[in-house]
Amino acid sequence: RWDFGFADPPLLFTGTQRSFVLEPLNARGAVLMPAIYQALRDNKNTTTTTTTSTSSTTSSNSALLETLEMTETQMRGTVRVSAERFPEEERSRQPSLFSVIRALIDLFSSPADSTLGLFGSFAYDLAFQFEHIRQARPRPADHRDVVLYIPDCIVKVDHALQRAVKVFYDFEVGGLSTSALPRNSAFAS
Repeated sequence: RWDFGFADPPLLFTGTQRSFVLEPLNARGAVLMPAIYQALRDNKNTTTTTTTSTSSTTSSNSALLETLEMTETQMRGTVRVSAERFPEEERSRQPSLFSVIRALIDLFSSPADSTLGLFGSFAYDLAFQFEHIRQARPRPADHRDVVLYIPDCIVKVDHALQRAVKVFYDFEVGGLSTSALPRNSAFAS
């Protein structure tokens, strides 16, 4: 019944094995990065030690993340490997890239809106987050297990009603707002 489309998203999330990168794709995305960093750093399942320098901030999260680093151009992190054994029905709750994705969903979700979300693709290799299976084939260096965008303009098409709606989002974080910033695909030079 529904189709969704978007253009010029402000954020890109990619992940391979236990590592992830979050990149602002334009000035609107750069506004969101500190809030995402704080949400991952302060995740309710983590304890944090933070050190700061002039060019980057680094945290070590003992429960969810091994590393979390934010620079002016991106955020990088590594999900820790759990030593715990999980029952079958809870194994998707062990620390994995999905834990980071759940933290992003918690940050951006609202009961008043069911349209805003993460849009993209998941690779089969995400199963290795939960099943420790020996890989029979080597993966290329640029292989990614997940590629997700966080858009701020979504076209929602309802085929049953033959109607399309364009939904725009603006965000306010720490006194900064995306409302006056252009919706474009790159940083202005």
